[in-house]
Amino acid sequence: MKTKTFLHLTFYSIFWVWNLAFLGLVYFWILPTIGYSLIEATFSGLIPNQFLITFIGIVAIPTICTIFGGWHFRKQPLQLIRLFYGVEAPLFLLCLLRLFVLRELTQASTLILGTILVSIIAFALELLYGYANRNRLASWLQMFAHTLMLLTGLYVGILLLFYAVTASAHRGPVRPSSKTFE
Repeated sequence: MKTKTFLHLTFYSIFWVWNLAFLGLVYFWILPTIGYSLIEATFSGLIPNQFLITFIGIVAIPTICTIFGGWHFRKQPLQLIRLFYGVEAPLFLLCLLRLFVLRELTQASTLILGTILVSIIAFALELLYGYANRNRLASWLQMFAHTLMLLTGLYVGILLLFYAVTASAHRGPVRPSSKTFE
């Protein structure tokens, strides 16, 4: 019984500490300092609309998940942690990836991001409605979504493996030699 209580307390703590800290940071620091100027620059045409949409996503995702988690999963800590790690964190990271890494979307990056987005939406629907064991079509669609999640996770994991191996092989900063080139 103690282990279960400890896990529930841990799940609540992870979800609420992250969301309340993030909301405080965003609404009291980032939005007043950066948000309003970003909105003005977008409407004046200095910044493309995609950056504003991504910024709105970064602000809206934790806000919506906090409200939804507090309203719908208040007494279900396992569902709260599934909402956090299965929906909120991946969507938030997807928006950060779009904002800071992927400036221009190619067809390949659009396919990968779209597949990840479909997987997140499928997991969110499963979180809300549970496993589809009565409807045959819904269970097949859910199985397809689980397969898509697995294959996408394997693909991203293998892709990140290339970077992790090379990063771990790097032992420190490269220092220039003492000889000067003339």
